Amino acid sequence: MQAVVADAAVGKGLDKSEGIAEQIYAVRQSITANAYVQDYIKNNPVPTKP
Repeated sequence: MQAVVADAAVGKGLDKSEGIAEQIYAVRQSITANAYVQDYIKNNPVPTKP
């Protein structure tokens, strides 16, 4: 249901309004930064003592 309403909002151009566009940008940055950190952790595990 949320996807349907979000698509309707985009169809009306609401995602282009200044406040909403800024929020979308901030959330995108957060998600992308978290993905980078998770990828780094996955590819650079902390060594454990034997």
